Amino acid sequence: MPGGEAGVLNERRARRPREVLCGRWVASVAARKPCKKLLCAYNRASYRYGLSVAPESPLFMSILPTSVAARPIQSPWQKAYLRFRDLERRLTDASEGPLRTLLYKAASGRYAFDPSLQEFLAVCRGSNPGMLREPPPDLVKDLQDIADLRSSYDPDAPGFSFADVYHLAFHNLVRWWGYGESIPLARECPRLYRGQRNDTWDIGAKIYRGLPSGPGREPELRIRATNACRLAHTIAARLGLPFIDAMAVAQHYSDPGILGVPTWLVDFSRNPWVALFFASDGGQTGEFGVVWEIDQQEYAQHAAGGGNPLGGLQLIVPHSVQRIENQAGVFVVAGLPQIFEQYVAFGRETRFQQHTGLLFADPVLGISAGTIYPPDDPLPAVLAEIAAAVVDCGCGPGARPCAIPPEVFADFLDPETYERLLIGWLDKFQAERAGHTEPPGMRAALTVLARFHSLLYSPAYVGRLPSRVSRSFNRLRDAFGNLCLQASGGKPVSVRDVVMETYVQQMRWDGDHVTVLLEVLEQVAPSGNAP
Repeated sequence: MPGGEAGVLNERRARRPREVLCGRWVASVAARKPCKKLLCAYNRASYRYGLSVAPESPLFMSILPTSVAARPIQSPWQKAYLRFRDLERRLTDASEGPLRTLLYKAASGRYAFDPSLQEFLAVCRGSNPGMLREPPPDLVKDLQDIADLRSSYDPDAPGFSFADVYHLAFHNLVRWWGYGESIPLARECPRLYRGQRNDTWDIGAKIYRGLPSGPGREPELRIRATNACRLAHTIAARLGLPFIDAMAVAQHYSDPGILGVPTWLVDFSRNPWVALFFASDGGQTGEFGVVWEIDQQEYAQHAAGGGNPLGGLQLIVPHSVQRIENQAGVFVVAGLPQIFEQYVAFGRETRFQQHTGLLFADPVLGISAGTIYPPDDPLPAVLAEIAAAVVDCGCGPGARPCAIPPEVFADFLDPETYERLLIGWLDKFQAERAGHTEPPGMRAALTVLARFHSLLYSPAYVGRLPSRVSRSFNRLRDAFGNLCLQASGGKPVSVRDVVMETYVQQMRWDGDHVTVLLEVLEQVAPSGNAP
């Protein structure tokens, strides 16, 4: 009896788990506490009863938060991303592990997917039939479409940028797999992420933004630092927090509409998908968004060596602040806050074109405007009261030690800062090659290299070098490494050769940058008598 009562019965069987589980899931989302057990149960029911949930279907839209469901599909990459998430949900059950693996292979492109599919089909049709069931043709077609999309662009092409934020999200489905399901502790996170809707904006702490140049710079900076210190002490006293946690709260709510006091901390997230939300939030057509990253292991290498002024990262995660928890927030205190952004200078490969109104959201991961900025957050009102009653922090001579790190006032234009950094790296280099004497002329070369790098941030040149990559710690580190290679090979060290290879050649696709870099190089190492 293919139709009639049997057909109605099958439809009821399919509808019941869908309606009951979906309704409970929507209720949990509305409460901003998505229940993963309910979601997994819903996934299993969907797959068991053969429910195909396309991202644009009413069923798929019914499990989205209202703010997302009401938003139409605005981009083909958004549709592709949501389709991947739909297939990922359908293949949640442990028995579908091999198919789920095929899905991730598809997201890596044809080169990874085609041989994996052939191997999978060979097993299905091999001498042990039934061990794996052959995927249905429509699923294979979906996987092939995803693999074709991933193979349709080359992110390493000169001048490449992603078409929109969902294109970037689609590209990182494999690389960022697992994030959102389980967020590691800050110290256990290999990378930390910061999304910015304009890739030309400063990355460093807000306290340094818009400072005057010249002799008025340091007095203004000290005023700002004192205001931040007073505010954090007041928050700490009112909320019962340690000072550094209170400073993180001050930073998190530092927008003009709440506290309006800049600090020397920088906001990051342990979740790259949250960073995508911030990178697209408020983006305007014509701008480029970006996601910057900290690789904690790499940063530790930059901070290595005795006397290194950079110092290790201090990571702060205040507890029991719902908005910070929703954002998987972590606050970074760098050893030298003023030159921190010289490290966070990669992320160029994440540049994407902004489109007004296109905001990244992922209902399965619980990422939406309602979760990132919970409307019932009680802290803004409390902090507004605190801001109106800030008291003197009591720091200074004859009182408790000032809580403002002295590194906040370090001069990032002083070549000696970079020379100390390079000497720290040299000490570590020498310690790793016990029995070898220090290469002759190495310290003199490092002095010249430090002067070259510091000039890139001087008022005369920084505005002419908009690409942070061209003047980052990674460039300085590569230049140092090339000097060591020269010395290890018995060659005379040559700063000019190293700068040409490390700074200039790496920017050869941008003639304006090359011109500026050569101009600075001529100042410190003239072509006639360069060391």
